[in-house]
Amino acid sequence: MGGTAAPKHDNSALRGPAEASRLADAGDSRRLNTASLSAAEASRARDALRFFFSADGQYFRDFLLDEIVMATDALSREAVYTLAAQLGALPGAARITPLVALPLGPLRELAPTLAPPLTEQDEKVVASVRKLVTFFLGNTAPSDFLARAGTAESFQQLQALAPVLRENQREMREFGLRIIGRLAEVQATRALGYLRTELGGRRPQSPAL
Repeated sequence: MGGTAAPKHDNSALRGPAEASRLADAGDSRRLNTASLSAAEASRARDALRFFFSADGQYFRDFLLDEIVMATDALSREAVYTLAAQLGALPGAARITPLVALPLGPLRELAPTLAPPLTEQDEKVVASVRKLVTFFLGNTAPSDFLARAGTAESFQQLQALAPVLRENQREMREFGLRIIGRLAEVQATRALGYLRTELGGRRPQSPAL
């Protein structure tokens, strides 16, 4: 009548190693994909930086510079002073026109305490410009640069970009100093305007005849 059913074999012992092998293969594949993606991003970044600092990229350099200057020029006087003080403390900035020209002497330390607090928008602009200039000057330590990675994939991608940034270090630093120079002009113009306003309002009145 009915044949004897074939005994069922317990494959659980085989499934364990097989599953582990499959996961390992998937992990290796993911790492390879991440490495390939990082290499591709590094290649794109290298091409983008080469173009940005080439003769053909002059328009884009000027555009970015003008945008930074316009954003800074829209800041309050206190925000411009704060930005100037922060940028003036960056390594290499001393060779540019002094960013903090006014006030002088003891008033330089006193001015920030007397100035009203910055608005939230001013703080954002100041922080953004400072980060951008710091990036171009190359003042971010490699460990700090890689510390920005939130995941292993991000770390690998930033690690791939680090050599690209080193390759363009000279051009990036020159552009960073150029930004500081333009911002120094903005700060100097603001300072002269402030002096003219103050001196104009304090002119002695001619004695009545």
